[in-house]
This record gives sequence, structure tokens and C-alpha cells, in this order.
Amino acid sequence: MKTHKEYLDLMLDGLENTKDKTPNSFSYDVLSAAGILFVEFARRFEELARKFDVDNLEGFELEKRVFQITGLKRKQATYARGLIKITGTVGTVIDEGKIFQTELGEEFRTLERAVIGDKGEIDVKVEALRIGPFGDVDKNTIKISKDYIKGIESVTNPADFTNGYGQESDDDLRERYYSYLQDPPKAGNPAHYRLWAEEVDGVGYAKVYRTWKGPSTVKVVIIDIERKGASSDLVEKVRKHIMEEAPIHWENLTVVSAKEKPIDVAGKIEVRNGYSKSEVIENIKEKITAYLAEVAFKKSYVSFAKVAHAILESEGLVDFDDLRINGTYDNIDLADEEVAVLGQVKLD
Repeated sequence: MKTHKEYLDLMLDGLENTKDKTPNSFSYDVLSAAGILFVEFARRFEELARKFDVDNLEGFELEKRVFQITGLKRKQATYARGLIKITGTVGTVIDEGKIFQTELGEEFRTLERAVIGDKGEIDVKVEALRIGPFGDVDKNTIKISKDYIKGIESVTNPADFTNGYGQESDDDLRERYYSYLQDPPKAGNPAHYRLWAEEVDGVGYAKVYRTWKGPSTVKVVIIDIERKGASSDLVEKVRKHIMEEAPIHWENLTVVSAKEKPIDVAGKIEVRNGYSKSEVIENIKEKITAYLAEVAFKKSYVSFAKVAHAILESEGLVDFDDLRINGTYDNIDLADEEVAVLGQVKLD
């Protein structure tokens, strides 16, 4: 982009009806003022031109551009939901909106009014108060009734909560945009089934297998937005959504979660002064998890070298030795329907 002086010099060079082009002359001052506007106009034109490239967009601007061209919408975060089991006095009423929480303080609200029956217990639907993966808690961790309710003796969640998902990132939305343009969905082709599956909130990626069990059969394998195996709830949401869109019979459609393949890491590490070993190990876990997310449903193996590189990039690490992945010093192969997830990390 030209500077103010460059615009001014161009205009002065093209001025032929006067010889006085010195500073403070009429011609110089008028063209200097115009040059300031030209610089601002050029800046705005350059900014506008950049916005035609989705690689330069983020947030709402990216969402709007992608939607205008393809109709794709950003996948939104979801609230974790599940059942809690409440035991207590027969006839005790638990109103909708009552708050229960884990020992760590993660809160859930009841979604319905319930009454403890003759068995002295009842299952109640609850939803996390915070949106996203914060509500994904292990079983038997929701133990506290924040609101005092006379007649309640105990509360727990018999199963893990696994259906709280984060919002789709700019990079993931941009990737779906390019996939849509480069492999257009049409007439129920595999790209069409992948589109239907991947537009469901909480889904990361999908693989599609046509005629996998004979003519007119379709198998869709999904992972969640965290690049892990999908919950049964998410699998069912995808199945129902595809059935609403696709010209296919129920019996010919199969939707399953990818199988998680644990990646166990072992070895020896040297920690930098000022860091604890546990702190560095957590940093290593984050780096390896990020790498595994990058290769999920994109690579057929986990690279030993890339895992080593992720470890080396971890904050607080000086060096490592005798690194093993799943007990070997080699790459780890992944089957078509497998997704690699971080398993045990034993670093002495």
C-alpha cells in the first residue's frame, strides 16, 4: 500500500499548470490533503479485499461468509445431560430447577418435577449449568444437593456424563467449508452423508462407507468434537438427523462411534528447574492430546516421531529418554474405524 508521500509525489508529478509545487504552496497543500484521504481509502480497500478470503476471517465474519456461500452453520456447544438417582423418603417432591453438584462444585439443575415413589428412589433428568464439556463428569460424582430438600438421603449419578460438547472452532468450520467445496455433497453420495453427520452439534468428523453390507446400505462412523469416541446419545442424534435428510430406509443405515485406541506413553524425563514433575507431565499430556486430535480420522497411524516432538515442545521439559509408545519404539497403526486417544502416561 502506498504511503502519503508516494501519493503526493504522484499527484505533484502529474500537475502541469503550475511551477510552484513547494510545501505551503496552494497546489502542494491541496494535494497533500487529498493524499491523506487516498491512504485511508487504500487501507479500507485492502481490508475489504482480505475479507474475500475465508482464511483471513474469524468469529462472526467467518460464520457469515461460510453460511452465505455454502449454507453451513457453526456447530454450537451443548449442555451435558444425564440421570441422577435420588433416594429418600417416599413422597418427597423434587421440583424442577433444583441444583445438585459434584464435590468439585460442578452444578446441575433438574429438568423435571419428580416424586420419590414406593421404592424409596427415583431417577431424575438433570442438565449442567455450564455449557460445554465442563458438565462431563464421571459416574458417582454428583453427590450433593445444593438446595435443601427435606426427605432426601442420598444422590448420585449412576453413569458418566459425556454429552457436553464445545463450540466448533474457526479452524474446524473453515475445514468443513473447504471440504464442502472440494467434495460437493449431492444426490446421497458419501460426501452428502458426511455433511449430514458432521453438521450435528458435538460431532467432530465422520467416515462414510457405501454398500458396506450390500446394495443401498450405508455405514457412518463418527468421533466427537474432542476427537474421541462418540457417546451413544450423539450416535443416536446423528442417526435421526440423517434419517430426516437421506432417502434411505432405517434398516439400511448404520451409525456407530469410532473405536478408541489408547496410546500409552512411557519413558524417562528431565525436568527444568522451577517446575514440578507432575506439572510437566500435565503439559506433556496436553501436547500429545493436541497432536492426536490433529491426526484423528486423517492419518492411519500415530507417528512415534511426532509424539516425541510434542513431548520436546512441552513447557518445563529439558529432555527425555527411552520413550515407548504402547511398549514399542515404532509408529502405531490405526484401523479405519479407530481413533487414537491418550491412555496411560508413565514418565519417571
